[in-house]
Amino acid sequence: MNKKTKLPKLTVIEFPETGWISNFWIRDQNVFFTDSALNKKQNFLLSMEFKVLLENLKNKNTWDRKFITHPSPLLSNPIEISQTELKIEQIVSEYIFNLDENNNPILNDAEYLYLGQKDNFKFYKNLKLKKTFFWNEKAFIEYKYNIRKMINVGDETILLTEDNQIIYQDMIVYSSSQNLMIANFDTKAFLISEEATTELFYLNLDDLNKKNIIWKGVFFFRLDCFNKQLIIGKPLKLNDQINYHLPLKFIY
Repeated sequence: MNKKTKLPKLTVIEFPETGWISNFWIRDQNVFFTDSALNKKQNFLLSMEFKVLLENLKNKNTWDRKFITHPSPLLSNPIEISQTELKIEQIVSEYIFNLDENNNPILNDAEYLYLGQKDNFKFYKNLKLKKTFFWNEKAFIEYKYNIRKMINVGDETILLTEDNQIIYQDMIVYSSSQNLMIANFDTKAFLISEEATTELFYLNLDDLNKKNIIWKGVFFFRLDCFNKQLIIGKPLKLNDQINYHLPLKFIY
């Protein structure tokens, strides 16, 4: 008989009022949220201090308070807005693809969209060509991998390609026939959410063959983490149906 994997005891909570969040980024000591969607004329970039978010999550007495309600009067009532901890950073007319190194929104109308940096080269996505390029100080050069997401783990860079391969030091360290998403976990490990198994696990750079499962239930097509203290994920499906308006899950 195979032993069932014993998962760590974690708190997993969600708030129905977070369904409007389409993407998020944890940067420095802040968490940035957006409601950005294609063909929207008003796209909000909002922020909350990480410590404020964590305090609200860990204090059950605040769960009924709408601390993560959208601050727009078109989406929330005055009482909810008075309770939100979210701060409006910018309102833009185009889809927010990513944030740059200064946490400013990268808009979808640019030809080359910033992905991140590796080996002193900046990498960009060209959505029309559906290819990835890097800038060599003179021109954009097509890269050998078509990158969906790139993350830094300590001094190393991990790549997730559009064909669901995870690349580390030019080697495929994990792959799947279905969707994958990655996020930083700590200075030596990174998270993987896998659609095929609905597992959330991490791989350590010192032992890439060991799959460390920490939770199972849904696939997160948006995923980020702050130094093992908090994982934020946005599920892709409900009852096997794609739904981009599902609430976030907070795991700690």
